[in-house]
Amino acid sequence: MLILADFIIHWNCQRNANTKQLANFLRSTNVRQHVQERTHRHGHILDLVISRDYDNLIKGVSVSSMLSDYCHINIDLSLQKQSVSSKVISYRKYTLIDKGVYCWSAALLWHWIQQIMLIIWWISIIVY
Repeated sequence: MLILADFIIHWNCQRNANTKQLANFLRSTNVRQHVQERTHRHGHILDLVISRDYDNLIKGVSVSSMLSDYCHINIDLSLQKQSVSSKVISYRKYTLIDKGVYCWSAALLWHWIQQIMLIIWWISIIVY
């Protein structure tokens, strides 16, 4: 899991009620915020990079040059190619199905459903 966003929360102001609430939430869900340098021209950390503690997805985060009001955030990720597993799926070939028997079976099933519905209808009339 990787979340990259401008949270519009001053992460570096840990006394702020919203910041405390977010920090407590992140701790309680075993995720962490990786940006430690200011990301906004007014000196605050507004842009956050969040990942699960146990994923080891983030190798490092650095903040570089300012672009308008915000800085570039560089993220070094630890990505590994997932191993591909194969799964054998077997099925009947449609061309080998006897269509006459299939249609007859479907018609017989539909007939029995109609009979059951008719019995339920008669019972409902008798009971009420």
